[in-house]
Amino acid sequence: VAGGAVAQDGGVSAPLFQVGAVDVRPNVAYGLTYDDNIYAAHRSGGNKREDIVHNFAPGVTLGAGDYRGQSGSYFSANYVASMLFYQDNTGANANNHNASISLGGGERLSWRFDQTLVSASDADTTNLAAAGQVKRRAWSSTLGTVYDLSDKTNLETSFAYILNDYDTATTFDSWRAQGNALLDYEMTAKLHYAFGGSVGYDQVDGGRNSIFEQINTRAIWEISPKLAMRATVGVEFREYQGISLDRANFVYDVAADWKISPLTVASLGTSRAVTPSNSLSNQMATRTSVNGLISHKIGERYTATLST
Repeated sequence: VAGGAVAQDGGVSAPLFQVGAVDVRPNVAYGLTYDDNIYAAHRSGGNKREDIVHNFAPGVTLGAGDYRGQSGSYFSANYVASMLFYQDNTGANANNHNASISLGGGERLSWRFDQTLVSASDADTTNLAAAGQVKRRAWSSTLGTVYDLSDKTNLETSFAYILNDYDTATTFDSWRAQGNALLDYEMTAKLHYAFGGSVGYDQVDGGRNSIFEQINTRAIWEISPKLAMRATVGVEFREYQGISLDRANFVYDVAADWKISPLTVASLGTSRAVTPSNSLSNQMATRTSVNGLISHKIGERYTATLST
């Protein structure tokens, strides 16, 4: 939730086995979620339903080099099958596949490349009577670099391409291309401040496209060995094609990590972003969220997490 600014000290278990220099780590997770409105229905329409969702997620991770710290030269690949079982509304059961590849290297000029596939089953707001779900796949490709200009200053750049692919005719596919640049300065040993901006383009099938620019500022503050915060705050200016309507939006991503004990970490974060709507033609969606999480490591191989 908060970017993992504070790490746990529970130790790292040995991989199940190795293939050459590659660690092989099978893993499995079970999650239990209570949702008071599984189809995101308006309460006045009478379709609001609550349910308990069971999530069984087996997976495997491959890694070489410092793939846990992601420094130096490294490679990692991950696959997870997420199987959702609804306790009452069984028609909403779904299987989602998630995968990622990450690799990087370099010293003064370091680089990393990430390719991810995130699959989700979203509420079918246009066909609630069928008690169904809409499958969404988000493909994301990101290439980033960090260049050390001096002992205290570095330049961060990245380019990202994101494709949102839906499987029904009532939703709209979209893609985004975005470039980012930040100049980071180490004000003290525990405080980093950065200033920069972004420019991007949103393409929506059958909808109105838009261009956006952002002015961003970021602070990363290690308050103590047990408490760390980061905050990215900016203003986004968006221009819509084919219409004389320009909008300015306040966007942010703020989070904190608290290391309660060597084995327990708590996180709290909030964010606000603007994206095209994939269910309403020529509409934009402003998404604001607050997330809390507490994670406890049990021995070498088990972790328990509670989130809201």
